[in-house]
Amino acid sequence: MFKRITSFILALIMVLSMVPVQVFASEAEAVEETVAETVATEPPETEAPEETTTPIETTEQMSETEPSEPETSPEETLPGDEEGETEEMFAAFSETSGTCGENVTWTLEDGVLTISGTGAMTDYPGGYYASGYAPWWELSLRNRLKKVVIEDGITSIGNYAFSNCEYIASVSVPDSVTRIGKYAFNYCRDLEELDIPAGVTDIGEYAFYECLVLPNVTLPAGLTRIEKGTFSRCNSFTEITIPEDVISIEEGAFMESPALASVVIPDSVQSIGRNAFRNCGLTDIRIPDGVLRIEEGTFSCCEKLTTVVIPDSVTYIGRVAFQSCTSLVEITIPDSVLSTGDGVFNMCENLKKVTLSRNLTKIEDSLFAICENLTDVVIPDSVTAIGEDAFNACAIESLVIPDDVVSIGEGAFSVCEQLKTIVIPAGVTSIEPDTFYYCKSLSGIEIPAGVTSIGSRAFGTCSSLSEIEIPAGVTSIGSGAFASCSGLTSIVIPDGISRIESDTFYRCSSLRRVEIPASVTVIWTRAFGDAASNGLTVYYGGSEEKWADIYISTKNDPLLNARFVYNWDGATYWKALHLYSAWNEAAQTVILGDGTTLLVTESTPVAFRENPTAYLGKYVLVTAEIIADDEQGRFSVLNMQPLRSEMGYVTSATDKKITINLASYDVPKDLKNPRQYVGKYVVYHLLDWNLLGLEELQSCEAYLTSWDSQTKKLGLRMNKLADSPETFYLYSDYVDILDWLNG
Repeated sequence: MFKRITSFILALIMVLSMVPVQVFASEAEAVEETVAETVATEPPETEAPEETTTPIETTEQMSETEPSEPETSPEETLPGDEEGETEEMFAAFSETSGTCGENVTWTLEDGVLTISGTGAMTDYPGGYYASGYAPWWELSLRNRLKKVVIEDGITSIGNYAFSNCEYIASVSVPDSVTRIGKYAFNYCRDLEELDIPAGVTDIGEYAFYECLVLPNVTLPAGLTRIEKGTFSRCNSFTEITIPEDVISIEEGAFMESPALASVVIPDSVQSIGRNAFRNCGLTDIRIPDGVLRIEEGTFSCCEKLTTVVIPDSVTYIGRVAFQSCTSLVEITIPDSVLSTGDGVFNMCENLKKVTLSRNLTKIEDSLFAICENLTDVVIPDSVTAIGEDAFNACAIESLVIPDDVVSIGEGAFSVCEQLKTIVIPAGVTSIEPDTFYYCKSLSGIEIPAGVTSIGSRAFGTCSSLSEIEIPAGVTSIGSGAFASCSGLTSIVIPDGISRIESDTFYRCSSLRRVEIPASVTVIWTRAFGDAASNGLTVYYGGSEEKWADIYISTKNDPLLNARFVYNWDGATYWKALHLYSAWNEAAQTVILGDGTTLLVTESTPVAFRENPTAYLGKYVLVTAEIIADDEQGRFSVLNMQPLRSEMGYVTSATDKKITINLASYDVPKDLKNPRQYVGKYVVYHLLDWNLLGLEELQSCEAYLTSWDSQTKKLGLRMNKLADSPETFYLYSDYVDILDWLNG
């Protein structure tokens, strides 16, 4: 006995320590009542929190608009020294009868709670403390509640009256009841027997939230609204008929009732709230004529939904309204619909055919993202914009984009692996990042002339794309724009591009020919990494010297090992000043000083073919033409003009004029900074007294070892100890070389 008294005193001290200070100040005269009210921890403010809208995920996971939920009432383990002592101890202090309304009383006996009297039960406020709930809400009482009998004469079941009394299995409601308050039976998880009287005209929000085993109920004819969350998570509902006078079904009314397969919505209904039927087991739905909007998430995650009828009254369909309706095969959006939210049909993986409203102006973000079987869709002429990921991972093979479309969002057609052809309208000015990423079957596409930028990965992994023309007006190309386009054989980078970004042509294994303008100053990491497995020919718009000034980052080996054609003007031919260094009789090829090889073909003038070594060892102005259909991109000689090469001293220079040996010449257009040559000896090249180029002379001590008068090659040993001489070309004839041989 002493042990039990000691345990009681210790428990009482612990309970008193939980009571807020203001309780002692205002209710000191009722200590026993205060202790009783603080036995259990109360739920937080019971108004459902505002829903948080999250972005749509279109490729790996689905992020939905989360529903509003009522607050729970967590149960605490009460202190006690031995099993069973705590409940016995507090049961001694718990009342088993009292009042719960002005003229309403309650009694609890053998697990049966009886509500008697006349009029309305008290509307309890809920909240954090037991004082916000009915007197039987104490843990020691509500855990014993198995049955509730509400006697005739009671007109209203109060707010939170039986909230979180999860062991109640049966409730008897008399015909006198006309109102059921908000949260009245929420979390009554064992409730399986309850009939709503025909005279009820008002059922509050979340009144039956998470009544998991409550079977189908008959809703009274006098209802005009189905409030927010009223029957949400009623897992045993299989069918429901909405009364004829209902005009509004509020947010989350039947949300997450997965067994609910059939709902009859009367024509009286004018509005259906967001998430109203989310994650239900509906197989078909007819939206009444008169509903103007289908709100956000209304039918999302209804995975068994196969048929939807949208009336002509609807003007707007909210974001993710039908998201993850995985059994939906076909849908018609009437012409009355003027706009939609994002991701309306996102992840409807079996959707095959869509008829769109002819009055839509935008295909919103992720509207049909991850509709993996969508093949039949026509974009109406009214559309002017296509949003991000709009058709991501669809099965469409071809699509006509209306002429009035001026913008296509990031990833709009990404991972459309069956897409073969598409026409981009002339009004589009940018190809956004990932727009056609991983369109593995895309074999042909025309970029409009008005496009000025191509975003990162815009055509990445379009492995069937063998050629593409980049418009002259493009000034920026993003990283990885054409990465892993393994079928791409040639590309022309337009003049005006200053940077070739990282990974731009990474793993373009079939790339053989690339034209790079003189405007390029930087080539970043892996821009040509793992590309051109069969060798690359670069047609560069500037001189060899200017190419040497370009910063080329790491992992660009195919580019560094490429064959180069300098001073390329973008035509099928090129003209440049070169030294004619060798002639290969067997191969009928001309070899220039930089190693460039030119073929002699039928296009080559007869005079040159008859005497191909006439200008050997001289500087020449050579004109060459690309050989059609030559896989190596080789050129044939069209013309060769010998230049007069002289040695001279530069006395003055401006940006337009340069004076050499007292003669003034126009500065060639590709000669950079002519002032750098003032006061120096140069070799300069003239054609009909026009200066074409010059090089600064370097002086050094050397030993002359050989001389070929035909080719004008001489051998010089720069150091007496060198094993072999260096070979140089002589620029003019007036030096008597023989006098210096072995001198």
